[in-house]
Amino acid sequence: MRVAIITDTHWGARNDSLAFIDYFDKFYTNVFIPKLIEEKIDTVLMLGDTFDRRKYTNHVSLSHAKRIYFEPLERLGIKIHMIVGNHDTAYRDWETDRKSTRLNSSHSRASRMPSSA
Repeated sequence: MRVAIITDTHWGARNDSLAFIDYFDKFYTNVFIPKLIEEKIDTVLMLGDTFDRRKYTNHVSLSHAKRIYFEPLERLGIKIHMIVGNHDTAYRDWETDRKSTRLNSSHSRASRMPSSA
């Protein structure tokens, strides 16, 4: 197993700023994903705060996250393991948080791991 670790991506930062989305696109397309391929990474650990807002995710930011990050990793067969961060859940009890289900259809090889509160 070859693992890459990433954290605090904060998709939707700065009120879903298109400048940030453009930066994310350039980073993942030109740096992160090519490095995963070069290093033959087969698993990515996301250590929390995948999205920026606790209460909701803008559909535009979610769409960009899927297109720029989750779908390319799925096409490459890279597994994703996610720890739920404090920005990824609207409630203290993550199991009751319906928001965390927003990624269920993003990547067929993704799993979520609860973080300790």
